[in-house]
Amino acid sequence: MRIEFDPAKDAINRREHEGLSLAVAEEFTADALVVPTYSGSDRVRYKMIDVTSEGLLAAIVTPRHDKMRIISLRYANRKERKLYADKIRTTER
Repeated sequence: MRIEFDPAKDAINRREHEGLSLAVAEEFTADALVVPTYSGSDRVRYKMIDVTSEGLLAAIVTPRHDKMRIISLRYANRKERKLYADKIRTTER
């Protein structure tokens, strides 16, 4: 996935989310689970959940031209892990 992010935001994300760099979101694939999370007058945000070299991660993203702008990246919580597992089970059928 083509991504972009603010280096200052990356530093904050590393501090707040166990050292995770926003750059890890490059490992997200076309098979990532995508859930709309916010739609304001000037932007749309999505939650993407996918497996990476760091484990199952959740990213908040917004489309920007031909890239995805990463807003935050963290380890998936229990609810997100279940959503992702349900997606995998549905896809395998």
